[in-house]
Amino acid sequence: MAYPSTTNSSTRALRGTLVAGIMQAAFALAVLVLPLMPMNCVTTLRQETICPRVSYIEMGGSLIGYAFLIAMIAIGVGSVVLLRVRNPTVTCAFRWLAVLASVGFVVVGSWSIGFLFLPGGVLMLIAARSCIAHGKELVPVH
Repeated sequence: MAYPSTTNSSTRALRGTLVAGIMQAAFALAVLVLPLMPMNCVTTLRQETICPRVSYIEMGGSLIGYAFLIAMIAIGVGSVVLLRVRNPTVTCAFRWLAVLASVGFVVVGSWSIGFLFLPGGVLMLIAARSCIAHGKELVPVH
């Protein structure tokens, strides 16, 4: 049985880190500025519920919410910067930190707003697991 080469696995891990980071940053920016959250729902005489939607900024979110959203944006930027870092220890530490931040946001977000960040966290977990599986070997980016 042929196993994939370390180079291919490392390249997939780098791509996974990049995609996961971009997902986390894009979702965080979307939550901050796009009107996604219903607020002040009203039921009309015809029993219709009207819920105007607002962004997290318009809603006046909590400090912890802003901290996690900014952390997710930082993970996105960090994953792009990480493509040029050739130190496997730094790369693996960043991946595991991103996994912890994503899981933390899912838990603190009470499975509502935090649930949005679960797919990126899972992708980052897959990339972080490659650090264990392949002895922290990285592929230089050309």
